[in-house]
Amino acid sequence: MAEDHDILVLVAGDRKPSLVHTLKDTAGTVIDLNAVSNAFFRMTNMKTDIVALNDVTATISDATAGIVTYNWAAGDTSVPGMYAGDWKLIYDTGEIYHIKNPFWVTIREP
Repeated sequence: MAEDHDILVLVAGDRKPSLVHTLKDTAGTVIDLNAVSNAFFRMTNMKTDIVALNDVTATISDATAGIVTYNWAAGDTSVPGMYAGDWKLIYDTGEIYHIKNPFWVTIREP
């Protein structure tokens, strides 16, 4: 589990643990997700600037507590490196909110 600005370290090919995050605004206040229809995860390689995962669907695990979960799919963690992760929310009104407080995911060789 990664929280706030922690670094999640995985071995290439790992699909556990799931990525679980509490989303907060720039003031550090938990974001209420009750009016959010969709949450997405994005992961970019810090060395190459290549987007490894772009707007993959995440699950809103606890809307009131601002918790989202992304369950790694096959191939998501196949390329070792240091990645920046961030979230995108789509509200019921159609408004979009990018959570641009990146957190770090390190994928290392087995």
